[in-house]
Amino acid sequence: MFHLKYIWLFTFNDLKTIVVPETALGIITAISAPAFGIPVSAALSYSSILRRTPVVTFWVWVNLLPMTIDNQRRPSSILEDGLNKPWRPMPSNRLTPRQAKSLMLALYPIAVLTSFVFGGFRPCISLMLLGCWYNGFGGSDVSWISRNFLNACGFVCYAAGATEFLIIWAIVLTTVQTQDMGDQAADALRGRKTLPLVFGDSRSRTITCFPIALWSSGCPWYWQSAVLAYLPCLTPGAIIMLRTLTKRSAEDDNATWKLWNFWLVILYNLPLVKYMSME
Repeated sequence: MFHLKYIWLFTFNDLKTIVVPETALGIITAISAPAFGIPVSAALSYSSILRRTPVVTFWVWVNLLPMTIDNQRRPSSILEDGLNKPWRPMPSNRLTPRQAKSLMLALYPIAVLTSFVFGGFRPCISLMLLGCWYNGFGGSDVSWISRNFLNACGFVCYAAGATEFLIIWAIVLTTVQTQDMGDQAADALRGRKTLPLVFGDSRSRTITCFPIALWSSGCPWYWQSAVLAYLPCLTPGAIIMLRTLTKRSAEDDNATWKLWNFWLVILYNLPLVKYMSME
């Protein structure tokens, strides 16, 4: 039971940023298949989608788990987590790095087998390669460009049920640095070159606001949404921009990051809104 708790703690912080949003995207995409140009006859029924939802959630989680363990077992990550996430298994001394590595090596085959049986095999392999670059070769530390690029690619792999990959990739690529605003102290300790540490706090916040404004208005325009559909996109986008510029404590930045994930899920819903308007 304790080991199950440790496993849960590895991914707890990613439930709201990866597991829930990407599961929602998979469901939304399946329902709104015609909006992506998929024939209606090929779309899943609502009951089929409901039955597959636990499988979708498990696929996202089981592919996320070994990657997070690989990331958190490294000395620099343990040092960083000791500062801002001391409850994780490594800094709290629940597991040793060696035990974590053994667990990671045992879980990767499970992720591959799950993907082979239920689908998503290619995204699974892509995630493993991205994880190797991100964790093994320091892709998350050497530059904010490579960090954002890898995060964007990772989001697309987890969101492999969607058709509009490039839009998701571009949104995450240009705005995912929102997560780095509240982690500047820990990132500086680790020697990471994130956007706010490279360009400075104030300049990075201004840079981040421009693409958020662009996507908040551009995505509903792309999906030919009704005027009222712009409001749910623009409102949280505006709040994120306002908070990014005015609320600068680590606690406030972490709350803004949670709001960013909510905003991303709203953008995921635009194809569904279009599909419903087609009926």
